[in-house]
Amino acid sequence: MVRKDCGASEGSGLEFGAGFWAIVNLAGKVKTQATTREVMRRVMKPRLSDLIDAINAIIADAERELGKKILVIIDDLDKVNLEKGEELFYKHGAELTQPVCKIIYTIPQPLLFSNKIRQIVLQYFDGRVELHNVRVKKRNGEVDRSSYEVMREVALRRMEEDLITEEAMNEAIKSSGGILTEFIRIIRGAANIANMEDRSRIEEGDVVRVVTDIRNDYIRILNRDDIKILKEVARTKEKTDEDRFHDLLFSLAILEYANDEVWYDIHPATKGIIERVEAGEG
Repeated sequence: MVRKDCGASEGSGLEFGAGFWAIVNLAGKVKTQATTREVMRRVMKPRLSDLIDAINAIIADAERELGKKILVIIDDLDKVNLEKGEELFYKHGAELTQPVCKIIYTIPQPLLFSNKIRQIVLQYFDGRVELHNVRVKKRNGEVDRSSYEVMREVALRRMEEDLITEEAMNEAIKSSGGILTEFIRIIRGAANIANMEDRSRIEEGDVVRVVTDIRNDYIRILNRDDIKILKEVARTKEKTDEDRFHDLLFSLAILEYANDEVWYDIHPATKGIIERVEAGEG
């Protein structure tokens, strides 16, 4: 494969070119070396159009050789903080869409409340797909049995059914609030507890212990004003006007669901915190 070195006078070992492996090697260095990231910002920013041209050349060569169209998925951008996420998509929306292939970017859900981001999505991107949490409970509080089956299937694609009791499975589904990552985290944590106690099956008490740890995590980050917002959301199932609402949504203390229209509820682990506050214990 032909390699064309663009060169870099700063930063030990920082070198990139138009070849595929050069891009891969650069990505590895960027992830592991803080100094490389700083140098990359200074060196790459004024040459961004050259990099995009190089990427497009790689895409064209790859599609010609493979006889297939390339789809790139940029994952984990939904985990960056809101300020960085808004900066990335608002200031660099044009650049993000210049590679000549299909690209899927993940985006933090609270950014959808930003008018700036909505403008960028309409201007530069073909559209968006919102992946809402699984609605394990309906807006009126009634359990959604079909969603329970979806969550159950997710678990049983990863584990044998006899490794968990039915009570433990239901508790894990309920306590997850329909967040798949949270559900898997609960099952994994409960499995570790059972394993440490030399048991071959996850029991309901194992799940409860994991959920208690999650509740304690929220106790550490929530203040009394947050509790007021959570109480209001739990009561109305609507968003509030406070800026802090977005932060609570980002931290998953508040969860978004959708039927025909969007509605909100609070993370099941936070309900015990509210009850404690109301009882004057917290």
